[in-house]
Order: sequence, then structure tokens, then C-alpha cells
Amino acid sequence: MKDSDRRQLAKVAELIRRGIAGIDQLLAGCNLPAHGRITEEQLRFIRQELIEMLSDLAAQRFAEAAESGIRFGRLIVDSWPLESELGDLLLRAENQFLAICRRLAKQ
Repeated sequence: MKDSDRRQLAKVAELIRRGIAGIDQLLAGCNLPAHGRITEEQLRFIRQELIEMLSDLAAQRFAEAAESGIRFGRLIVDSWPLESELGDLLLRAENQFLAICRRLAKQ
């Protein structure tokens, strides 16, 4: 694997970790009503998906991850407020994760 690929994987992993931290902060603060239609169930589901994404990166399961496709992006786009900073972060993490997995699966 190229050094540039390793750097990109590290950046994606950091985005995913930031997403997990953001979800944990929301869950710990019980601030859900202020965030519109975001539910605790959604947050817990997305958090679990993020953990699985980190696991896929660590195990270099790029083909399997690429085949699974979008994990939670539609949920965020369809039901979260447009101005949600966490939603934006999570969408970027998912998109970058899928992009790197698809690219590395072809190598």
C-alpha cells in the first residue's frame, strides 16, 4: 500500500472517530430535542456503523466495505436538519470511507 493511501486512510479514520465522539457527546448530553428529528435510536445505529467502518479499515476489508455501499447517509439526508454540523461530518466520513474503499478494492 502506498504512503498516500495510508495517509488517506488515517484521515478517514479520524473523521469517523470525530463522528463517534460527536454522537457520544449528544447522547451524554441528552440534547436530542434541540436537534430536530434526530432520535437516540438513529444515533446508536450510526455509531455502531461507524465502529464497523473503523474495523473494516483496520482489517483492510475494502472490497466488502465498498460492496455494502451507503450505510446511513440517506437517513441523515432524509431526516436530519440541513444545518446539522454533526450530520455534515458524518456524511463526509461515509463518503470518504466509501471512496477510499472502492479505490483500494480495485488494486
